[in-house]
Amino acid sequence: MKTKMMSIPRNLLVLATMWLCAGAFLLFSPSAKAQDKQQLTIETTANGSVELAPSLDSPVFVEFERSPVLTARMAAMLKEAGFQTVASKDGASVTITIGGDLALLGGPVFYKGAKVRIGEVAERTIAAVKAGEGAEVTNAAQNVVTVALNAAAYAGTASAVMRGLQMSRMVDAIGDQLGLKASFNTALTGDPRGWCLSRCDDWKKVSQTAYVVIKVTAGEKTQTIRVKSSAFSETLAPEQVVSAALDAAMRQLVIKDSAVAVNTTR
Repeated sequence: MKTKMMSIPRNLLVLATMWLCAGAFLLFSPSAKAQDKQQLTIETTANGSVELAPSLDSPVFVEFERSPVLTARMAAMLKEAGFQTVASKDGASVTITIGGDLALLGGPVFYKGAKVRIGEVAERTIAAVKAGEGAEVTNAAQNVVTVALNAAAYAGTASAVMRGLQMSRMVDAIGDQLGLKASFNTALTGDPRGWCLSRCDDWKKVSQTAYVVIKVTAGEKTQTIRVKSSAFSETLAPEQVVSAALDAAMRQLVIKDSAVAVNTTR
């Protein structure tokens, strides 16, 4: 007895193929991974601490290298702690300079390694969100310079420095800055590195490391705080790593005689 094969209409085959392709895109897309809200496991180490007092160390000039938005955020936090801040180094009793790098290594896109300045990629990320999501996000990004963070708000959040900033598209901003958009597209159709031969459990994981340095200068004396935060995961969320490093760095600035503490040591 012959078995009749059920014929499937061509339009249903096309529809099924489209659904499979869409599912593969969501599963393997680096951009999809970047938007994943999963919290990374981040390890942080900090070296050095600096004590400051508003009554003794004002006025203060603060600058976050290559980022006017983060510079304004830092100035707002110091004002909330009771410091007088100035717009230039002239006349400042203390100068605080903050900077750092973000390094990515591994996976089908960053297997050759990439490094960007935190301030620059933060500005690019904010600009990308403004351009892509309209006035609501634009206002949110602009408002961060006027938001006063009280002690409870600072102590209770894991991302006080970047709180309110729209940073979820940082991976896209890095891709634009480094010209890696083609690499993201290539990763959708196959791994450019070929087949995994060893340590395959880590084959698609990316090392995401943020290095932050704060230099505090008063007269001829400069004190330095160094922080490193890192994660190793298939989930691309460098904004979480940067946020962890910035918050840890700010916790190393110990405010002594302010009614509102910028941060607390733990």
